[in-house]
Amino acid sequence: EAYPDVRSYEGLQHPGDIIFVPGDWWHGVLNLEDCVAVTQNYCGPDNFDSVWCRARKDREKVAFLWWRNMRKFAPRLYERALELNSRDGFRMRHMRGAGEKLDDSSSSDSSSSDSTSDDAEDLTVDGLQAILDPGVKLGLT
Repeated sequence: EAYPDVRSYEGLQHPGDIIFVPGDWWHGVLNLEDCVAVTQNYCGPDNFDSVWCRARKDREKVAFLWWRNMRKFAPRLYERALELNSRDGFRMRHMRGAGEKLDDSSSSDSSSSDSTSDDAEDLTVDGLQAILDPGVKLGLT
């Protein structure tokens, strides 16, 4: 009632049901009993630019690891990330001075919000290949 222009949707999900929540939609879930949730975040060619720009600001450590692995496994996306960073004058965390924060005060404090270490190991071809269905090969050159 306080916000008549805001739409709210409610639903009851039963076993086997799927609920799709579009990207950037705020949502809440109330579990009526113990359950297991399987979620998936999507990043594809159609939304890479927006996902990358948001990740590099809101999840600096994760973005840094993603960026390093794009360089190895998805060089075209790596180049696109570099183009976006250049376009926006964005410097990745390893390119800034010690203690230098992002200009945007709305970004999260990556020291507490990201549990991933900058020193985490990169993905390997063998590790990636092991999770793919038989017959599916990575498109590496």
